[in-house]
Amino acid sequence: MRKSIDKISFDRISLIIIGLLSILGGAAVTYSTANGPWGYSDPVAYIVAARNLLKGIGLGYYYPSGRFYVLTHYPPFYPLVLAGIGIFRVDLVDAARWLSVVFFAATIFGAGLIFVRLGSSPTLAIPASVLMGIFPVMVTMFSSSMSEPLFIFLLLWSGFCLVGYLKHDNLLWLVLSAILTGLLPLTRYIGIAIFLAAVVSAFLFVPGAWKDRLKKSALFGVISVIPIMLWIIWVYFSVDQTLAGRGMQFDLGMLSGMFRDFRGIILETIWKWIPFVTSNLGLTSRLRFILIMLTIIIVSSVAWLADRRVRKNMSQAGINSDFHIFGVFGLSSLAYVVVLALTYVFTKPAPDIDDRILLPLYPGIVMSLLGAFACWQNAWFRNGKYWLKIIPWLIAAVCVYWYYPGSLWFVKSYHHGRGYTTYSWRNSETIQAVRDLPAGVPVVSNNAAAILLWADRPAYELMEDMNPAFINQTTPYGSDMSDNSQVAFREQGAALVIFREQFLSQIEGTFGEKGLIRLNTIFTGLVLGGQYADGTIYYYPK
Repeated sequence: MRKSIDKISFDRISLIIIGLLSILGGAAVTYSTANGPWGYSDPVAYIVAARNLLKGIGLGYYYPSGRFYVLTHYPPFYPLVLAGIGIFRVDLVDAARWLSVVFFAATIFGAGLIFVRLGSSPTLAIPASVLMGIFPVMVTMFSSSMSEPLFIFLLLWSGFCLVGYLKHDNLLWLVLSAILTGLLPLTRYIGIAIFLAAVVSAFLFVPGAWKDRLKKSALFGVISVIPIMLWIIWVYFSVDQTLAGRGMQFDLGMLSGMFRDFRGIILETIWKWIPFVTSNLGLTSRLRFILIMLTIIIVSSVAWLADRRVRKNMSQAGINSDFHIFGVFGLSSLAYVVVLALTYVFTKPAPDIDDRILLPLYPGIVMSLLGAFACWQNAWFRNGKYWLKIIPWLIAAVCVYWYYPGSLWFVKSYHHGRGYTTYSWRNSETIQAVRDLPAGVPVVSNNAAAILLWADRPAYELMEDMNPAFINQTTPYGSDMSDNSQVAFREQGAALVIFREQFLSQIEGTFGEKGLIRLNTIFTGLVLGGQYADGTIYYYPK
């Protein structure tokens, strides 16, 4: 009776604390996005596609040439969510901001809730929520208008529901997990990895005979795969006959080199996530790979041994949610790396491997490690050795100490706004002038994405086709007929919209000192159409 009362007390205290932590995380993102969520070309594509869908045009956007591009390179679920909110006449940039706030709070809360409701150690909920909310890359991405916040949210809660099904054997949990898992590839194509891991997890961990497990995992797989299969089929037969906007490449001679490059990049990135080992400490990529693989093998082996011990002491064999947490999230992380490696090697364009693309590994690693520790605690730490229970708390404290300065810096830095989705563009005098241009006037600009988002006009990107040979000349912009943007400016009467502050850094970053020198002559002789606080509009002389 006393143990039951203590567990209820721990549950309530843990729920209160993780609730406060989720509110704190939501408040941090609210502050960091006060002047708009940050974002560049990807969020512009999402938001403009959602806006055009609301207008009845379709899920995509227009090129300056007038051709409509259906959004296939990016999966459709995030813009569909934005469009769904936009039905209520909510500004879509605002919608992206508040979705990120809600998803961050829900992710922090869900990470803790899985240990309160499904695990044997509710106090582990607090380190789980702390680790989920303090990681600088999490704070950074949840301060954006990109699809990562939705993806991480779905990843965590699909795992929550799957572990819930494994514990309660309620078909509703299985169906709900399958639906959430099916939305992952529709949010980011790499989500197919989580789908594969979830199907395997359902087969491995569902109790009963193998035939029953096969039926249930097949049911899970069928429900989950329907959304992405419908999207892929529609894209292939109705749009451009590609695999969701991507092509395939097979170069056997490059395979070993590509895999070696992938291994080096992923290890370099993840190694920097570990507190106090930001430098490589003189370790080669191969040695780091061996250390990480040994860690995975040791943690998995000890968790398996702990699971066997726990099962011997349980009245209902096979029900060990701690091991399920470890297994579900651990397999998700493993599958994510494998599928990402295959994508890097066999598809074009190959994805950039960086903190952003690898972020889904972080919640998977955190949840699987805490699940493993819960297994060890349940198996060996109950009778004596209570001091070992403090280990997750010490790890969380070390991570807070190490991660907090970076997270705080990002919160403060992004508070001022960054990228094309920051609110400063909304009040731009130059953007307003572009809005007022006659409908038939083409536009060329050094910030075409900002004009597409805030003025709702497709624009030629000035820097896209600018040739080094043109920089070495002294003729004005519009004289290089090999540049499509300059052709549109000269022959089609396009308005040349220059945002001065960005143009200076753009031309210097592309052409160096020669670019800065070219600023003295590039606009000479052009007709001034308007000068504003943040930019200038030019026309080619007739």
